[in-house]
Amino acid sequence: MAVGPVFLLVIINSAIVISMRRSSSPNSESDIITLVLVVCLFISCNVLPLTVNFLELLFGIINSYLIDLSNLMVVVNSSCNFLIYYTFGSNFRRTLRHYLRNAFNFNAPIQLANNRTPPRVKMCLPPTEVLI
Repeated sequence: MAVGPVFLLVIINSAIVISMRRSSSPNSESDIITLVLVVCLFISCNVLPLTVNFLELLFGIINSYLIDLSNLMVVVNSSCNFLIYYTFGSNFRRTLRHYLRNAFNFNAPIQLANNRTPPRVKMCLPPTEVLI
């Protein structure tokens, strides 16, 4: 249940890296680094929770310190993903800066990274019943 998905994750990401290396996109090198780092971080941060689960399941060993540390590793994984994307993703940085600028300037129209204005979205709420 655990080795199969990790193996599949490595195989699929290897295929993605190979196909990205063949493309001649200017940002492909930073995208490859980002992808590899995110996958390696995921695997390394989930080894301890996987080990804790095996210890509980196979040997009945329950160690609260390891459980707390494994929960911390999962949180670190989520937190560090943002740092990886910000460090290596130029499009991510540009889009984040744009949205932060627009968040603090409410009068400015929101535009996407390709300089198009997003379509207006109407909120469709269900009709409310009037109670007398």
